[in-house]
Amino acid sequence: MLRVLRDLAPDTPMIVVSGAIGEERAAWVVRDGAADYVLKRNLARLPEAVTRAIADARRTALARVTEFEFDAAYERVTALLANVDSALSSYSLAEGRYY
Repeated sequence: MLRVLRDLAPDTPMIVVSGAIGEERAAWVVRDGAADYVLKRNLARLPEAVTRAIADARRTALARVTEFEFDAAYERVTALLANVDSALSSYSLAEGRYY
């Protein structure tokens, strides 16, 4: 189920709430994409888990935007530097000409 949900909504954090999850299963669900797991007998931990999952999702989204903006800037600078010889010139006052 986690894999299907990850495919449908990869940026949505998922928290598994279970009444009978062992340590091994808990590790498996987190490894398979859950942001966290909460036992039904310890629902007091759910608000903290939700808050952390939302904060993590926001950081991930911000990192993705930052990476996209960096890549776009890198492409612009690379294109500029590839053509820098035709974009730059200097003028000699003594000789009265451009180089």
